[in-house]
Amino acid sequence: MANILVNPGTTTAVATIDIGGGVESPRVNLISATGNTLYGSAGSPAGGTTILAVQGASGAFPQTVSLTQLNGSTVSTGSGTMDSGTQRVALATNSPGVTTLGQTVMAGSLPITIASNQQTISVSQDTSLLTNTATGSTLTPKFRALSASTLGTNTVVATVSAKKIRVVQWIATTKAAVDFKWQSHGGTDLTGLFYGSGAGGGAGGAYNPLGHFETSAGEALDINLSVATTVGGSLVYVEV
Repeated sequence: MANILVNPGTTTAVATIDIGGGVESPRVNLISATGNTLYGSAGSPAGGTTILAVQGASGAFPQTVSLTQLNGSTVSTGSGTMDSGTQRVALATNSPGVTTLGQTVMAGSLPITIASNQQTISVSQDTSLLTNTATGSTLTPKFRALSASTLGTNTVVATVSAKKIRVVQWIATTKAAVDFKWQSHGGTDLTGLFYGSGAGGGAGGAYNPLGHFETSAGEALDINLSVATTVGGSLVYVEV
């Protein structure tokens, strides 16, 4: 490649392009780092691959852009695993694809790996839903008052077809001395005996998202009393 010194009055031809208003601008031919010409003599990409687009002033014709390498690595395209040619992507917060996506099940979500040098991650317990990671679904907590007074079986939560009743929090107080236990309606004991020593006695279980006990699928939740006396309280449960 020769260096050309352009002086007024010389006969050396220089390729130009009309950029409007009768003004001619010299054409630019890009050279790769290895010294190869990237554009042919007619202005077309050498080898049929556009490396970079250059657009001149108003009126010039732009070329398409097709970057094949960045920082010496071939740019990865299509789906597949991450490699040295995978580019970082930052999603715009106002992108319709982000703002309208909403919540979806695990099968339709991308996994996220927390950086090993992440200092602090703030989390909080949802006050309206529990997540069932086994199915990728959410469970809605339900609230029930406890009021029982009959010797033997007292149904507290009615049967829900094909569902287990899982108790995540409960409290029971007694009016008189009584032993009581929780049962699935088919007769299966869900707990051992609790001993109410008299008026104001009782027992309970603080909030536990894993659940304190649960019925068999499709069976009601009962409390079984050893004597006929009033037992009151409340419970929180989910249907699983």
